[in-house]
Amino acid sequence: MNRHISYQLIEKRKGSLSAPKSYKTTIKPKHTIEHGAIRLETTGLLTLRTGFVWDFATGAVDTPDMVIASAAHDALCILVDEGYLPTQSQKDVDVYFRELLKELGTGFVRRWYLYLAVRVFQTLTN
Repeated sequence: MNRHISYQLIEKRKGSLSAPKSYKTTIKPKHTIEHGAIRLETTGLLTLRTGFVWDFATGAVDTPDMVIASAAHDALCILVDEGYLPTQSQKDVDVYFRELLKELGTGFVRRWYLYLAVRVFQTLTN
């Protein structure tokens, strides 16, 4: 995993990618999805194009690893929320977020706290 992400702060809690960022995800749609600055291929390759905007990690300290993971998670959540991915795939998206945090070196307790926080949030809002 490339541990670099290039972005500009456009508001206090919002960033915009200055360069594309790709992730190898476990989310594999039946057909390639193109939505705004988001592309998710059938292989699970997620590409966020320059200009993708996200709000980092709501309620968490934005460490460099968290910024990287939150961009992928927010993009995948957008695809679920807008109907490009089935609603039942939300849990898989959240598990991928947890595993990405692990790959990026986030400790066990913080990783599970963040995972449980997004699961509770999704349960309360859906």
